[in-house]
Amino acid sequence: MDAGSSNGTARLDIATSAVGIPTCSMLHAKLVTMAFFWGGTFIAGKVLANTLPFYIAGFGRFFIAVLLLLIIVSRAEGGLPRLNRSQLMTTAAMGFTGIFMYNVCFLGALSRIPAGRTALFVSLTPIVTALAARAIFRERLGAIRWLGVVIAFLGALIVISRGDPVRAVLGKHRISVKRSERFFCHMV
Repeated sequence: MDAGSSNGTARLDIATSAVGIPTCSMLHAKLVTMAFFWGGTFIAGKVLANTLPFYIAGFGRFFIAVLLLLIIVSRAEGGLPRLNRSQLMTTAAMGFTGIFMYNVCFLGALSRIPAGRTALFVSLTPIVTALAARAIFRERLGAIRWLGVVIAFLGALIVISRGDPVRAVLGKHRISVKRSERFFCHMV
């Protein structure tokens, strides 16, 4: 907004990208593209999980991502930053647990569970992350974050229980949760 316009009214300045597309539209295009690729991950992962052992598939996804990121960083930043030994070990540990092991669990689940069902369990990831940060690192979760955890959990419960969370929680009817789904839920 430009507060200093001559007639006293606010004026919205719309920036444009390098190719002349308004930035807001570029943002929307990027969001749609991200949703397209993220949604396709489950179907592509299902095909991959049924074709290769999930450890090999997980390593392959990790390896391709590393190569692409190295190319992007070298072009955008001129190379990787220098890391000391401690930073290098921390980065390797984060890559192993956050990327490689996630892919192994994700692809392992896709080899046993339908892709749509796997997507439901993946929706629990932010909840598990917040609760793990609280338990392990003693991160303070304010009222808004706790509310977010509860809402996200209830939403996932409604979808996973096929719209009947009360009966699912009280055990008045049995939800069909296969052993492989429980495995994936515990791994997430």
